[in-house]
Amino acid sequence: MALTLGAFFLWNEDAGAGVLCDTAIAATDFLERMAKTSAERSCLMATRETLIPKGMEQLYERFHYAPAVKVGQVVYVAGQVGRDENLQVIAGAEAQFVQAFENLKKVLTAAGATFSDVVELVTYHTDMRDLPVFMQVKDRYFTKDYPTWTAIGTSALAMPGLLVELKCTAVLQQ
Repeated sequence: MALTLGAFFLWNEDAGAGVLCDTAIAATDFLERMAKTSAERSCLMATRETLIPKGMEQLYERFHYAPAVKVGQVVYVAGQVGRDENLQVIAGAEAQFVQAFENLKKVLTAAGATFSDVVELVTYHTDMRDLPVFMQVKDRYFTKDYPTWTAIGTSALAMPGLLVELKCTAVLQQ
């Protein structure tokens, strides 16, 4: 295990003074207090970007949610399910799992991410007996740099016939 310590020295030209901060959080806090205008403060905050990949516009327009939101280097992906662009549920467990992962891949790609960038995966299953098949499909997409994973059993999902929903968080490489 490696431990890296860093320090941030910030100089305020107007005040003719500086401060030594032991963490990035302390440095950000200091900068926010020193910022005189809301424009200066907004430069310190991460920007929020709504991501709507081609073919997923209906989700945003009809159901009022974004397939993903990117804040700084972090991408939050809404639950992806095994349905096509026309919102039709795919028949068959394995085929539906593949479609859910393909939808997830589409969203990650729109964010500039890959499966290797995913740090957390949460899956919701209507039948936990399908887990062995699901894991085989999952392993086709996550081949290294495995994320954390939580599998949750539920009685139903948003549309009849859905078997799984995939939700994840990814951190983009700098």
